[in-house]
Amino acid sequence: MSLRREQEFGVPQPPERALAIGLAALKMVCSEVVCADPAQALLIGRMARSRASAGELLGVEVFAQGEGSRVRITSQSIDEQAITDFGKHARNLISFCNAFRHYAANPSRLRAVTPYPPVPADERAPS
Repeated sequence: MSLRREQEFGVPQPPERALAIGLAALKMVCSEVVCADPAQALLIGRMARSRASAGELLGVEVFAQGEGSRVRITSQSIDEQAITDFGKHARNLISFCNAFRHYAANPSRLRAVTPYPPVPADERAPS
């Protein structure tokens, strides 16, 4: 069983907007976006390897809640044999929350971020 840490918070933005902000924040803190599924309101990014860990997966889920949204972030070790995270998961959650706040407070900066990662050419439907 790998180590993991979770955090949840509410935002006033509707789920579609919160997902776009979450994607921008994920691109800011992760070395790679592994999965972006707007239908499931799920985003997954891979954190870079470090001396302290083999890397982590940072998951973001968005749920509708009243007029706003609820965002759940999960930081989980890629290494199944990890015994400790040396505080890395907590730092991942803090970094994501700070990036999320940055894009939520500065919506004009969201325009520079593509809505979702492009589909690879071999998976596109023929035109």
